[in-house]
Amino acid sequence: MLKNCSKYLFYILLISGCASINEASNKDIISSDKSNFKFTSVTNLSSISLDNRYAGEYIFLIPEIKDHQSFNMYYQLGILKAYSDLKIDNNLRFVDENTFDEQNFENAFFIGPFKTSLVKKLERNSILENFLFMNLTSQGDFIAPSSRSQINFIEKFLETSYQNQINLIGNENQIKNFQELSKGQYPNIKKGVKLFLSSSPERDIPSILKINESHARFQILNNKNSQDFNFTPRARKDFKNILLAPETEEELYEYSSLIRFHYGLDYNIYSLSYNLNKITNESELEIHGINIIDVSYISPYGFDLDKNRSFSTGYDAMLISFARKNRVYGEIRGLSGIYYLDSTGLSKNAYLN
Repeated sequence: MLKNCSKYLFYILLISGCASINEASNKDIISSDKSNFKFTSVTNLSSISLDNRYAGEYIFLIPEIKDHQSFNMYYQLGILKAYSDLKIDNNLRFVDENTFDEQNFENAFFIGPFKTSLVKKLERNSILENFLFMNLTSQGDFIAPSSRSQINFIEKFLETSYQNQINLIGNENQIKNFQELSKGQYPNIKKGVKLFLSSSPERDIPSILKINESHARFQILNNKNSQDFNFTPRARKDFKNILLAPETEEELYEYSSLIRFHYGLDYNIYSLSYNLNKITNESELEIHGINIIDVSYISPYGFDLDKNRSFSTGYDAMLISFARKNRVYGEIRGLSGIYYLDSTGLSKNAYLN
Protein backbone atom coordinates (compact mmCIF):
# COMPACT_ATOMS: atom_id res chain seq x y z
CA MET A 1 0.00 0.00 0.00
CA LEU A 2 1.54 3.31 -1.07
CA LYS A 3 1.69 6.44 1.03
CA ASN A 4 -0.92 8.24 -1.04
CA CYS A 5 -3.64 5.66 -0.45
CA SER A 6 -6.79 7.76 -0.61
CA LYS A 7 -8.80 5.74 1.88
CA TYR A 8 -6.40 6.24 4.76
CA LEU A 9 -5.55 9.81 3.84
CA PHE A 10 -9.23 10.67 4.09
CA TYR A 11 -9.36 9.29 7.64
CA ILE A 12 -6.11 10.94 8.65
CA LEU A 13 -7.27 14.33 7.41
CA LEU A 14 -10.47 13.85 9.36
CA ILE A 15 -8.54 12.98 12.53
CA SER A 16 -6.15 15.89 12.02
CA GLY A 17 -9.07 18.26 11.83
CA CYS A 18 -10.70 16.86 14.96
CA ALA A 19 -7.76 16.45 17.29
CA SER A 20 -4.39 18.03 17.86
CA ILE A 21 -1.56 16.40 19.76
CA ASN A 22 0.54 18.63 21.99
CA GLU A 23 4.21 18.79 21.11
CA ALA A 24 7.25 19.45 23.28
CA SER A 25 10.03 21.76 22.22
CA ASN A 26 13.08 20.26 20.59
CA LYS A 27 15.30 21.34 23.46
CA ASP A 28 13.75 18.49 25.53
CA ILE A 29 14.71 15.75 23.10
CA ILE A 30 17.71 14.36 24.97
CA SER A 31 16.55 15.37 28.46
CA SER A 32 14.82 12.98 30.80
CA ASP A 33 12.31 13.62 33.57
CA LYS A 34 12.29 10.20 35.19
CA SER A 35 9.90 11.24 37.94
CA ASN A 36 7.13 12.43 35.60
CA PHE A 37 5.14 9.39 34.53
CA LYS A 38 2.15 11.28 33.14
CA PHE A 39 1.58 12.26 29.54
CA THR A 40 2.63 15.84 28.91
CA SER A 41 3.12 16.05 25.16
CA VAL A 42 4.47 14.17 22.19
CA THR A 43 8.13 14.95 21.62
CA ASN A 44 8.43 17.17 18.56
CA LEU A 45 11.04 15.63 16.29
CA SER A 46 10.04 17.56 13.16
CA SER A 47 11.63 20.79 14.38
CA ILE A 48 15.13 19.32 14.82
CA SER A 49 17.88 20.08 12.33
CA LEU A 50 18.86 16.57 11.30
CA ASP A 51 22.45 15.90 10.23
CA ASN A 52 21.86 12.30 9.16
CA ARG A 53 18.59 12.45 7.30
CA TYR A 54 17.41 9.00 6.25
CA ALA A 55 16.54 8.76 2.55
CA GLY A 56 15.21 5.19 2.34
CA GLU A 57 11.76 3.66 2.64
CA TYR A 58 9.76 2.80 5.75
CA ILE A 59 8.19 -0.63 5.32
CA PHE A 60 5.51 -1.54 7.89
CA LEU A 61 4.91 -5.29 8.23
CA ILE A 62 1.29 -5.71 9.26
CA PRO A 63 -0.62 -8.76 10.54
CA GLU A 64 -2.89 -10.72 8.22
CA ILE A 65 -5.73 -8.38 7.28
CA LYS A 66 -8.54 -10.95 7.51
CA ASP A 67 -7.91 -11.76 11.18
CA HIS A 68 -6.75 -8.31 12.32
CA GLN A 69 -8.91 -5.92 10.32
CA SER A 70 -9.79 -3.53 13.14
CA PHE A 71 -6.27 -3.42 14.56
CA ASN A 72 -4.74 -2.84 11.13
CA MET A 73 -7.06 0.04 10.35
CA TYR A 74 -6.34 2.02 13.52
CA TYR A 75 -2.67 1.05 13.56
CA GLN A 76 -2.23 2.39 10.02
CA LEU A 77 -4.18 5.54 10.85
CA GLY A 78 -1.77 6.17 13.72
CA ILE A 79 1.21 5.67 11.43
CA LEU A 80 -0.18 8.10 8.87
CA LYS A 81 -0.97 10.70 11.55
CA ALA A 82 2.64 10.61 12.75
CA TYR A 83 3.88 10.62 9.14
CA SER A 84 1.89 13.82 8.62
CA ASP A 85 2.91 15.43 11.94
CA LEU A 86 6.60 14.72 11.34
CA LYS A 87 6.42 16.05 7.77
CA ILE A 88 8.18 12.95 6.46
CA ASP A 89 8.71 12.75 2.71
CA ASN A 90 10.19 9.24 2.53
CA ASN A 91 8.21 6.55 0.77
CA LEU A 92 6.07 4.48 3.13
CA ARG A 93 4.51 1.10 2.44
CA PHE A 94 2.38 -1.48 4.23
CA VAL A 95 3.22 -5.14 3.54
CA ASP A 96 1.62 -8.34 4.85
CA GLU A 97 4.10 -9.79 7.34
CA ASN A 98 3.32 -13.33 6.17
CA THR A 99 4.30 -12.70 2.54
CA PHE A 100 7.17 -10.33 3.24
CA ASP A 101 10.54 -11.11 1.62
CA GLU A 102 13.42 -8.92 2.78
CA GLN A 103 15.31 -9.54 -0.48
CA ASN A 104 12.68 -7.62 -2.46
CA PHE A 105 13.62 -4.29 -0.87
CA GLU A 106 16.62 -2.02 -1.11
CA ASN A 107 17.50 0.82 1.26
CA ALA A 108 14.54 0.05 3.51
CA PHE A 109 13.81 0.11 7.23
CA PHE A 110 11.31 -2.49 8.42
CA ILE A 111 8.83 -1.98 11.27
CA GLY A 112 7.53 -5.35 12.38
CA PRO A 113 6.63 -8.14 12.25
CA PHE A 114 4.20 -8.85 15.08
CA LYS A 115 4.03 -12.65 14.89
CA THR A 116 6.42 -14.31 17.36
CA SER A 117 7.61 -17.02 14.96
CA LEU A 118 8.47 -14.43 12.30
CA VAL A 119 10.34 -12.26 14.80
CA LYS A 120 12.44 -15.23 15.91
CA LYS A 121 13.22 -16.14 12.31
CA LEU A 122 14.26 -12.61 11.36
CA GLU A 123 16.35 -11.98 14.47
CA ARG A 124 18.47 -15.00 13.52
CA ASN A 125 18.82 -14.34 9.80
CA SER A 126 18.57 -10.58 9.22
CA ILE A 127 20.57 -7.42 9.74
CA LEU A 128 19.06 -6.24 13.02
CA GLU A 129 19.78 -2.55 12.48
CA ASN A 130 17.28 -2.65 9.61
CA PHE A 131 14.39 -3.67 11.89
CA LEU A 132 12.21 -2.30 14.63
CA PHE A 133 10.32 -5.38 15.80
CA MET A 134 6.77 -5.14 17.11
CA ASN A 135 7.05 -8.04 19.52
CA LEU A 136 9.49 -9.21 22.17
CA THR A 137 12.92 -10.24 20.98
CA SER A 138 16.18 -11.15 22.66
CA GLN A 139 18.10 -9.35 19.92
CA GLY A 140 17.49 -6.03 18.23
CA ASP A 141 15.14 -3.20 19.10
CA PHE A 142 11.43 -3.73 19.66
CA ILE A 143 8.39 -1.79 20.83
CA ALA A 144 7.14 -3.57 23.92
CA PRO A 145 3.53 -4.81 23.95
CA SER A 146 1.08 -3.08 26.28
CA SER A 147 1.41 -5.67 29.05
CA ARG A 148 5.20 -5.51 29.08
CA SER A 149 5.32 -1.70 28.99
CA GLN A 150 3.03 -1.63 32.03
CA ILE A 151 5.39 -3.96 33.90
CA ASN A 152 8.25 -1.69 32.83
CA PHE A 153 6.35 1.23 34.37
CA ILE A 154 6.14 -0.56 37.74
CA GLU A 155 9.89 -1.23 37.66
CA LYS A 156 10.64 2.41 36.80
CA PHE A 157 8.18 3.70 39.42
CA LEU A 158 9.83 1.66 42.17
CA GLU A 159 13.27 2.76 40.97
CA THR A 160 12.56 6.49 41.01
CA SER A 161 9.90 6.87 43.70
CA TYR A 162 10.73 7.46 47.34
CA GLN A 163 7.93 4.99 48.07
CA ASN A 164 9.70 1.79 47.07
CA GLN A 165 6.89 -0.64 47.89
CA ILE A 166 3.64 -1.40 46.13
CA ASN A 167 1.04 -4.02 47.03
CA LEU A 168 -0.60 -5.97 44.21
CA ILE A 169 -4.14 -7.30 44.65
CA GLY A 170 -5.60 -9.73 42.14
CA ASN A 171 -7.12 -13.15 41.64
CA GLU A 172 -5.01 -16.28 41.19
CA ASN A 173 -4.84 -15.99 37.39
CA GLN A 174 -3.76 -12.35 37.49
CA ILE A 175 -1.15 -12.93 40.18
CA LYS A 176 0.36 -15.74 38.08
CA ASN A 177 0.18 -13.57 34.96
CA PHE A 178 2.01 -10.73 36.72
CA GLN A 179 4.68 -13.09 37.99
CA GLU A 180 5.19 -14.49 34.49
CA LEU A 181 5.42 -11.03 32.90
CA SER A 182 7.86 -9.75 35.52
CA LYS A 183 10.31 -12.63 35.31
CA GLY A 184 13.83 -11.66 34.39
CA GLN A 185 15.51 -8.29 34.80
CA TYR A 186 13.11 -6.59 37.24
CA PRO A 187 15.07 -6.26 40.51
CA ASN A 188 12.86 -3.50 41.94
CA ILE A 189 9.69 -5.51 41.36
CA LYS A 190 11.25 -8.53 43.04
CA LYS A 191 12.10 -6.42 46.11
CA GLY A 192 9.22 -3.98 46.18
CA VAL A 193 6.01 -5.73 45.10
CA LYS A 194 4.06 -7.69 47.69
CA LEU A 195 1.34 -9.99 46.36
CA PHE A 196 -2.13 -10.35 47.90
CA LEU A 197 -4.36 -13.07 46.49
CA SER A 198 -8.07 -12.20 46.39
CA SER A 199 -10.60 -14.79 45.28
CA SER A 200 -13.50 -12.92 46.94
CA PRO A 201 -12.89 -9.14 47.11
CA GLU A 202 -15.76 -8.45 49.51
CA ARG A 203 -14.27 -10.92 51.99
CA ASP A 204 -10.57 -10.38 51.28
CA ILE A 205 -10.21 -6.57 51.12
CA PRO A 206 -11.02 -6.01 54.85
CA SER A 207 -8.48 -8.71 55.69
CA ILE A 208 -5.78 -7.26 53.44
CA LEU A 209 -6.31 -3.81 54.95
CA LYS A 210 -6.41 -5.40 58.45
CA ILE A 211 -9.79 -3.89 59.21
CA ASN A 212 -10.71 -7.23 60.80
CA GLU A 213 -7.83 -6.86 63.23
CA SER A 214 -8.98 -3.35 64.10
CA HIS A 215 -12.46 -4.70 64.88
CA ALA A 216 -10.96 -7.50 66.97
CA ARG A 217 -8.90 -5.06 69.05
CA PHE A 218 -12.01 -2.98 69.68
CA GLN A 219 -13.98 -6.01 70.85
CA ILE A 220 -11.25 -6.89 73.35
CA LEU A 221 -11.29 -3.34 74.75
CA ASN A 222 -15.06 -3.19 74.73
CA ASN A 223 -15.38 -6.44 76.65
CA LYS A 224 -12.97 -5.23 79.33
CA ASN A 225 -14.56 -1.85 79.87
CA SER A 226 -18.14 -0.92 80.57
CA GLN A 227 -17.72 2.51 78.99
CA ASP A 228 -19.07 3.19 75.52
CA PHE A 229 -16.46 3.87 72.87
CA ASN A 230 -16.77 5.91 69.70
CA PHE A 231 -15.08 3.45 67.41
CA THR A 232 -13.83 4.04 63.86
CA PRO A 233 -11.82 1.20 62.33
CA ARG A 234 -8.47 2.11 60.80
CA ALA A 235 -6.83 0.56 57.78
CA ARG A 236 -3.19 -0.45 58.04
CA LYS A 237 -0.60 2.32 57.76
CA ASP A 238 2.48 0.31 56.77
CA PHE A 239 2.05 0.97 53.04
CA LYS A 240 0.70 3.70 50.78
CA ASN A 241 0.47 2.18 47.31
CA ILE A 242 -1.99 -0.41 46.03
CA LEU A 243 -1.75 -1.91 42.56
CA LEU A 244 -4.83 -3.64 41.15
CA ALA A 245 -4.78 -6.36 38.49
CA PRO A 246 -8.43 -6.52 37.36
CA GLU A 247 -9.74 -8.89 34.70
CA THR A 248 -12.71 -6.63 33.92
CA GLU A 249 -13.76 -3.02 34.31
CA GLU A 250 -16.39 -4.11 36.84
CA GLU A 251 -13.74 -5.84 38.93
CA LEU A 252 -11.63 -2.66 38.87
CA TYR A 253 -14.49 -0.65 40.40
CA GLU A 254 -15.34 -3.39 42.88
CA TYR A 255 -11.78 -3.52 44.23
CA SER A 256 -11.39 0.25 44.44
CA SER A 257 -14.80 0.92 46.02
CA LEU A 258 -14.21 -1.75 48.67
CA ILE A 259 -10.79 -0.28 49.49
CA ARG A 260 -12.25 3.20 49.93
CA PHE A 261 -15.30 1.87 51.82
CA HIS A 262 -13.08 0.04 54.29
CA TYR A 263 -11.32 3.23 55.36
CA GLY A 264 -8.57 3.06 52.76
CA LEU A 265 -9.03 6.71 51.85
CA ASP A 266 -5.34 7.62 51.97
CA TYR A 267 -4.00 4.92 49.68
CA ASN A 268 -2.71 5.63 46.21
CA ILE A 269 -4.59 3.23 43.94
CA TYR A 270 -2.95 2.25 40.66
CA SER A 271 -4.28 -0.26 38.20
CA LEU A 272 -2.85 -2.38 35.42
CA SER A 273 -5.10 -2.29 32.36
CA TYR A 274 -3.82 -4.87 29.89
CA ASN A 275 -6.94 -7.01 30.40
CA LEU A 276 -9.34 -4.12 29.78
CA ASN A 277 -10.60 -3.13 26.32
CA LYS A 278 -12.83 -0.21 27.31
CA ILE A 279 -13.44 2.18 30.17
CA THR A 280 -17.09 3.13 30.03
CA ASN A 281 -17.46 4.88 33.36
CA GLU A 282 -14.78 7.56 33.57
CA SER A 283 -16.42 9.21 36.59
CA GLU A 284 -15.70 6.09 38.66
CA LEU A 285 -11.98 6.62 38.12
CA GLU A 286 -12.24 10.13 39.53
CA ILE A 287 -14.57 9.21 42.38
CA HIS A 288 -12.26 6.49 43.67
CA GLY A 289 -9.00 8.20 42.74
CA ILE A 290 -7.79 5.42 40.43
CA ASN A 291 -4.64 5.95 38.37
CA ILE A 292 -4.65 3.75 35.25
CA ILE A 293 -1.34 2.50 33.83
CA ASP A 294 -1.79 2.47 30.06
CA VAL A 295 -1.35 4.46 26.86
CA SER A 296 -2.24 8.13 27.13
CA TYR A 297 -5.92 8.92 26.62
CA ILE A 298 -5.23 12.00 24.50
CA SER A 299 -5.73 10.24 21.14
CA PRO A 300 -9.03 10.66 19.24
CA TYR A 301 -10.21 7.30 20.66
CA GLY A 302 -9.71 8.11 24.35
CA PHE A 303 -11.15 5.39 26.57
CA ASP A 304 -12.00 3.02 23.72
CA LEU A 305 -8.82 1.21 24.66
CA ASP A 306 -8.53 -1.27 21.79
CA LYS A 307 -8.78 1.47 19.16
CA ASN A 308 -6.63 3.85 21.19
CA ARG A 309 -3.85 1.31 21.70
CA SER A 310 -3.83 0.36 18.02
CA PHE A 311 -3.72 4.01 16.90
CA SER A 312 -1.13 4.99 19.52
CA THR A 313 1.08 2.01 18.72
CA GLY A 314 1.06 2.97 15.04
CA TYR A 315 1.81 6.60 15.86
CA ASP A 316 4.74 5.64 18.07
CA ALA A 317 6.08 3.06 15.61
CA MET A 318 6.46 5.84 13.04
CA LEU A 319 7.82 8.29 15.63
CA ILE A 320 10.49 5.92 16.95
CA SER A 321 11.45 4.69 13.48
CA PHE A 322 11.98 8.29 12.38
CA ALA A 323 14.05 9.01 15.50
CA ARG A 324 16.16 5.92 15.13
CA LYS A 325 16.92 6.30 11.43
CA ASN A 326 17.88 9.95 12.00
CA ARG A 327 19.92 9.16 15.12
CA VAL A 328 17.87 11.19 17.55
CA TYR A 329 18.54 9.77 21.02
CA GLY A 330 17.25 10.36 24.53
CA GLU A 331 13.82 10.36 26.12
CA ILE A 332 11.08 10.41 23.50
CA ARG A 333 7.45 10.71 24.56
CA GLY A 334 4.85 9.18 22.28
CA LEU A 335 1.16 8.46 22.62
CA SER A 336 1.50 4.98 24.11
CA GLY A 337 4.42 5.54 26.44
CA ILE A 338 7.82 7.00 27.24
CA TYR A 339 10.73 5.65 25.20
CA TYR A 340 14.42 5.71 26.02
CA LEU A 341 16.43 5.40 22.82
CA ASP A 342 20.19 5.34 22.42
CA SER A 343 22.77 3.66 20.21
CA THR A 344 22.60 0.49 22.30
CA GLY A 345 18.87 -0.10 22.38
CA LEU A 346 15.29 0.94 23.10
CA SER A 347 13.05 0.63 26.14
CA LYS A 348 9.51 1.76 26.84
CA ASN A 349 7.22 2.20 29.81
CA ALA A 350 3.54 3.05 29.89
CA TYR A 351 1.98 6.26 31.16
CA LEU A 352 0.23 6.91 34.46
CA ASN A 353 -3.22 8.36 33.78
